[in-house]
Amino acid sequence: QVDAAWNKLSDHLGFEQKETKIISLSFWQRYRTGTAAAAAVLFIGILAYYWIIPEFNAQQQQEIQWLLVDNELDGPKTVQMPDGSTIILNKNTSLQYPDKFDQRLVKLKGEAFFDVAHDPKKPFIVKFGVDEEQAVEVLGTSFNIRSYPKQNKTEVAVLTGKVRFETATKKQQLTKKTNAK
Repeated sequence: QVDAAWNKLSDHLGFEQKETKIISLSFWQRYRTGTAAAAAVLFIGILAYYWIIPEFNAQQQQEIQWLLVDNELDGPKTVQMPDGSTIILNKNTSLQYPDKFDQRLVKLKGEAFFDVAHDPKKPFIVKFGVDEEQAVEVLGTSFNIRSYPKQNKTEVAVLTGKVRFETATKKQQLTKKTNAK
């Protein structure tokens, strides 16, 4: 009777009867709030990956202090590294290495003999050259590098084991029989 009374009243007042339609909502319309929240979380995650994390890594890189050893003596100078490796610096040679020796990375200007402690999980890397564009990577061996900044020549001589010698244009594996110049 309620419907009949409503129809009579609406006819008397002049309201138009409209047909009621049931509209089914799509998946996206039903869950748009959840979808928007998921999109916001995804956006924040991408932002963190490309913006926040690199800044955190850069901050950690800045915290690394490089230690410098210069050999101004007429004879060789021996440097004992934290990992057990021994480096003998020739005169007029400098060596830099980070105070946290996790990566086993050193920078060389001049000539030095390296007797590297074996550690297959952490290669020992020596960067040298004018812009440190050359590198030698080893796991455990002994070798000599001669690379003075004012000379246009680099020599790598392997005494035991093998090393990987890299420049901007080539990579070469060296052993006692194949030394690089």
